[in-house]
Amino acid sequence: MHINDSCTYEQALKAFLEDLAHRNKTKRYIDEMRYVLARLQHYLPGHLKLPEITTKTMWSALESAGMGETGRRKAAVFLNWAYHQRMMPVPIKVHGKPSYPRGEIQTLSNRDVASLIRVCPEDLLGHLWLCLCMGLRVAEAVRSEDLIMRDGHLIVGAKAAKTKTRRVIQWLPGHDRFASQVTPQVNLRRRMTALKSQAAIRHWPRNAMRHTAASPAPSILASPPHQGTRIY
Repeated sequence: MHINDSCTYEQALKAFLEDLAHRNKTKRYIDEMRYVLARLQHYLPGHLKLPEITTKTMWSALESAGMGETGRRKAAVFLNWAYHQRMMPVPIKVHGKPSYPRGEIQTLSNRDVASLIRVCPEDLLGHLWLCLCMGLRVAEAVRSEDLIMRDGHLIVGAKAAKTKTRRVIQWLPGHDRFASQVTPQVNLRRRMTALKSQAAIRHWPRNAMRHTAASPAPSILASPPHQGTRIY
């Protein structure tokens, strides 16, 4: 197989994007590809032609660029295309980035949870309850219009669920008040992130609130700022 050994990364990227347009891919898809692959280029040695890029070099660039699972998939599509266009002598396999936490799963301490409740504004308490007690992701909690709360159960609609699968979660006795406080919020992601700093929590484990919701502790925490109601 004859390889175009003079092809640069930039030339290959331009041809790839043109091919996507020719195959009627959406503008958004093409723009996302352009952004990811142009960013990846900054972490590749500039003197190397595309056929000279090795698997080790590509993996190192992906790590340096901090590419997540989506970015790696886009890079894999481009590299596979380049190989079949005879721009590379051998295919480069892009390994996926683990999406699960390594090591022991960690949760928030009783003190951390108490701090979150203490600094949480009244209008945000319902959403804190969704994440901290019911185990919802913030991206799910923000879609309050697709959440149904009745008869002591939270119903997460398929449109809200990350997995696109409807699920039903029973809440603890005495939590009806928090369920009634779940209302649409503006800038929910930003406000939830700000709670971490306001609560002065130094160590925030990955998926901290979801894992805390699934853990047997903390059992009971008082929250004086909210009429003495206990969130656990």
